[in-house]
Amino acid sequence: VGAALSYEIDLFGRVRNTVAGARAGEQASAGDLAALDLSLQAELAADYFMLRGLDTQQQLLDRTVADFAKALELTENLYRGGAAAVSDVQQAKAQLETARTQAEDTRLHRAQTEHAVAVLVGRQPSGLHLEPRPLETDAAPPVIDPGLPSQLLERRPDVAAAERRVAAASAAIGVARAAYFPTFSRAATLGLES
Repeated sequence: VGAALSYEIDLFGRVRNTVAGARAGEQASAGDLAALDLSLQAELAADYFMLRGLDTQQQLLDRTVADFAKALELTENLYRGGAAAVSDVQQAKAQLETARTQAEDTRLHRAQTEHAVAVLVGRQPSGLHLEPRPLETDAAPPVIDPGLPSQLLERRPDVAAAERRVAAASAAIGVARAAYFPTFSRAATLGLES
């Protein structure tokens, strides 16, 4: 039966700096995770407002298609009455088809944005449907204070992660500096033999 015990005396700070560097690296990784989470939330908010903007655009394009259809009908009536040229009818048809194409493109873009929102919230794209709700056009945007406090900058996860990486690099310098000096360790062995 035997037992061994060893202890390294951290006279020049090698072990202390190694532990401090590992802790700073772990905190930097946590900051990276928080920055990624914040980035996903920002992407979700941007996609949501893009979706609502597309709803507003779709509402406008639907009214435009209806108006161009009425204009085409009017132009055809004028042509049949002899007050308009055939080129006017063709131009009205082209405008109507262009507006219809833009409306369909907007519907497709809305569906893609809705699928992006579904992926960002962790749901199947086919299982999430957001009803069209155009943005209020008369609502004023919120007022943003131009002066930001420095505490807000310090709370940013990417800035905190960068600061922790600097601390880890500083600790690595301490480990490298301690490597120039000798290490002292104590060892004890105890055992029985028969």
